[in-house]
Amino acid sequence: MNLQVAEDARYYGALDGLRALSVLAVVWNHARPMGLSAPLASRGYLGVDVFFVISGFLITMLLLREEQRHGNVRLGSFWARRALRLWPLWYGILITLSALFLFVLPNAAMAKPFWRDLPWNATYTSNFIVPGTFLALSWSLALEEQFYLVWPPIVARLRSAAAPVLLFLGGLSVALHLGLFDGLILEWFGRDGARNLALRATLLPFVLGCSLALAPGVLARLARPALALPWLLVLLGCAALPDSVAPGQIRLGAQVAAAGLVAACVGPREPRWLSVRPLRWIGERAYGVYLLHLFCLQLVTSFRPWNHGERDFTAFALVALVSLGAAGLSYRFIERPFLQLKDRFRRGTTGRR
Repeated sequence: MNLQVAEDARYYGALDGLRALSVLAVVWNHARPMGLSAPLASRGYLGVDVFFVISGFLITMLLLREEQRHGNVRLGSFWARRALRLWPLWYGILITLSALFLFVLPNAAMAKPFWRDLPWNATYTSNFIVPGTFLALSWSLALEEQFYLVWPPIVARLRSAAAPVLLFLGGLSVALHLGLFDGLILEWFGRDGARNLALRATLLPFVLGCSLALAPGVLARLARPALALPWLLVLLGCAALPDSVAPGQIRLGAQVAAAGLVAACVGPREPRWLSVRPLRWIGERAYGVYLLHLFCLQLVTSFRPWNHGERDFTAFALVALVSLGAAGLSYRFIERPFLQLKDRFRRGTTGRR
């Protein structure tokens, strides 16, 4: 693996467009009409894997660019920028729910599992438990935060270990996806533990994203805007595979396609259809949409209670619109004030995360 920085470290508008499609897929996964039987309709969770590929690529690229320009990487400043981006909204949600269940709804059915899960959610370790509330999506936040904690020191201080670490984690992830350890996992961890481990097996998207940034020669061959639509069709084709195909194999194919799609978005020219302003607007607020859409789903269904078998396209449309509105407000009044502080911890790196 050629451990050099990808030459182009600019802001990639097409990646915001890709984030928009990915987060809308996740919203669809939770608010979709339940009567649909096509496999593709139930695979919106694959949008999370696309997020992970983007994270792996951008974080590695930015770290390498900082080292190239300044001779080293200030890890403390990197972690401060990550905290300013991710912590305010997440901890704001946890504090708000804590106050709600402490002072307003102490006897609510959700209160007990919320308090049980709170230490895990507050420390970004919820991927090690089977959560009991609708904050179950926090497993992905935990996995990404752990990536931010472990990977930057390897890039900045232990560069010779980067390739072996990626090869090991990539190989382990592929083996888990292919079910090579299913028997041992069920025996050691039980069914709930096996399900939780399946979530943690999504290390391959990070590996693929990091590898793109570390291998500019490979990236240059893949970074062609004309390849974006074919890669997207491959990803959708994997998602449309029948249920008779093992879920791990479906996810493996989709993750490889996601890496190809990300690579196609970061060349000298970007796919124009992913760089249009509405998609970029949604992509910039994708984090808020992701964290808030389950609350919006609860809100929408409380006004018009859809049963699982009756929920129609109207429910998804309303949840998506309300989520976009809530994320817009969150970005304006919660996230952006903290994002403006990031420049205090920046040394001229370019690109945006």
